[in-house]
Amino acid sequence: MTATRSGMPENGVSRLDYILATIDSEKRQPRSRDHLRVIQSWERCINEYALHPDRPPASPLILEEPALKARCEKAGSLLDIARPEMENLYQQIAGSGTAIMVVDKEGYVLNYLGDPEFSDVMARNGLCAGGNWSEAVQGTNAMGTCLADREPVLIHHTEHFFARNGRLTCSAAPIFGADGELIGALDASSASSLAQQHTTVLVNMAVQMIENRLFIDHHRQSVLLRFHSRPEFINTPGEGLIAFNDDGLVVGMNRGARQQFGFNGRLPAKQSMRSLFDVSEADLMHFAGKQSIYPAELRCSRSGRRFYAMARTPGRPKVVSIFSNRGNPIDKPQTASLRGEQRALIDTLEFGDPQARRCIDKARRVIDVGDLPVLIGGETGTGKGLLAKALHQSSDRAARPFVSINCAAIPEALLESELFGYNAGAFTGGNRNGATGKIRAADGGTLFLDEIGDMPLHLQTALLQVLEDREVVPLGSTQPVPVDVRVISASHQDLRELSAKGDFRTDLLYRLQGLQVTLPALRDRDDKLRLASRFLNEFTPAGVETVRFADDVVRLFERYTWPGNIRQMRNVIRTACLLAEDGVIGIEDLSDEMRAEAASTCTDLSQNELAEGTSEALGSSAALSPLEATEIDAITAALKTHKWSVSKVSRHLNLSRTTLYRKMRKYGISQETLQ
Repeated sequence: MTATRSGMPENGVSRLDYILATIDSEKRQPRSRDHLRVIQSWERCINEYALHPDRPPASPLILEEPALKARCEKAGSLLDIARPEMENLYQQIAGSGTAIMVVDKEGYVLNYLGDPEFSDVMARNGLCAGGNWSEAVQGTNAMGTCLADREPVLIHHTEHFFARNGRLTCSAAPIFGADGELIGALDASSASSLAQQHTTVLVNMAVQMIENRLFIDHHRQSVLLRFHSRPEFINTPGEGLIAFNDDGLVVGMNRGARQQFGFNGRLPAKQSMRSLFDVSEADLMHFAGKQSIYPAELRCSRSGRRFYAMARTPGRPKVVSIFSNRGNPIDKPQTASLRGEQRALIDTLEFGDPQARRCIDKARRVIDVGDLPVLIGGETGTGKGLLAKALHQSSDRAARPFVSINCAAIPEALLESELFGYNAGAFTGGNRNGATGKIRAADGGTLFLDEIGDMPLHLQTALLQVLEDREVVPLGSTQPVPVDVRVISASHQDLRELSAKGDFRTDLLYRLQGLQVTLPALRDRDDKLRLASRFLNEFTPAGVETVRFADDVVRLFERYTWPGNIRQMRNVIRTACLLAEDGVIGIEDLSDEMRAEAASTCTDLSQNELAEGTSEALGSSAALSPLEATEIDAITAALKTHKWSVSKVSRHLNLSRTTLYRKMRKYGISQETLQ
């Protein structure tokens, strides 16, 4: 017996008979664990909820607006934190007939983001803000079933209990709060004819990001440690997060941290950081107080396993409530924007500076010459690592590994084994199974050697041999292993000077110089304000509509020498966004060093010295897309035509007054700027 795409079985058999027959068949010989979960859900629908698949409720259960608002308020920071991940997920999978939803633990849809045409059709079945999608109401479905099982689930077409939901393919994952309690679920639903497993992966990643941000928000008054066995995975969904107090006692661990240390249930009482990591509480607090942007190495006190970690002392993140828009899930201009292709990383590295543009244009020309090495120069913090990653992501090797190693950050005794790997038993204290090494890990992709000027001479010789022969010999082995890697290297030092002093091999320098570019220092760039605007966008706290710079901050940013370059600017703005009051970043929100600079150099500056267009450049947008530019033109033209009557303009453009005001603030549109 088979089922049609409509969800009804063939040969005139009722949906109930089909489900009962399938349950009986699956119990005798289950096809898979996933399908068995669907069967178990069907049984719950019949036996526990007394639902009949041929007789669904006449009308869906949908909350009235006051009740929905109350539930949104009860959800606390969940909606504020989930919204950016919903938008990001929508952008990745958007197509005709797609919706992203957050539901609470009772199955009520609290926030909805979706394609308008799809949303209008599915709202009749309750797929809208306020609709209830628990199993007890809607039968087997991704949202309700994942809440019941407390596990991610994919429900495809006829796996839905009610035939009316049979056109949907839905992926959902449960969301757990900072203390491990179930608080809701994230769902991606579409009219796709395929059971899209990749969507399930994306939903799970988005949920991990939401849970991590909920954890950070919940423990904002605690000291926070972020860690991973690989430094590049800090600030990613899989990072470990541990919150602890001033006495070094653990007060919370996220899912990633619990997995790392094998805590499946409740945390042991009075678990101390010293029992987890081989470091004293005093040293850990000192490290957190420094607010370092560089990961430090920590060792597990139980196994000796190496981790990389960053820590911060308590902060004051801002939270502003937002609620779903019933009946207006997403307006068409925003839909088009969300569907637009993301700018390639290499296109975001400069915003109008001629020197930076020349470097990037040179790099573009050799992107797909896969065996041509690239050497990137520039002061510390100018973006050498980001350019290397951008070159990889734009190349034909993008689907292969990008492996980075900082030659200055790894002790000389370990650098050789990190680079070339080793066989089992090569030396005492090594992994009993051996190690692949960074070069072999990058096979087919890109190897980024940061601060290569600090590589010891004897390793320079070995590296040159690898680049010449295209093969690597692991320590403890005599058998060469072929490798295909593109090498990008970087250094803040002058390698020619090092070569003249005998500290860097001249032949290796020539081998690395397939293309050489030198990134300009931030103080010499013309696009400082555009870069600042980009970071402002990046770090505006979740749920905060707009954050802007005060005029004296703008003037300081233009005149400041930025000794730490782009890295310094990024971290200054990241911190300032958390400290800013009322959405305005002032001098008082900057570092001590910058406040001192402002006091000594900016006190006599007049307002008239601010370059024309500066305030506009430092709005809440970075480089404008064609859609944004068209939107600005339409709004400004309508405002002039209707003599600044916001009511008339909102009707003319078919926008709510709230949306119009928000867009005017976003683009810095005022009567003064248009005179």
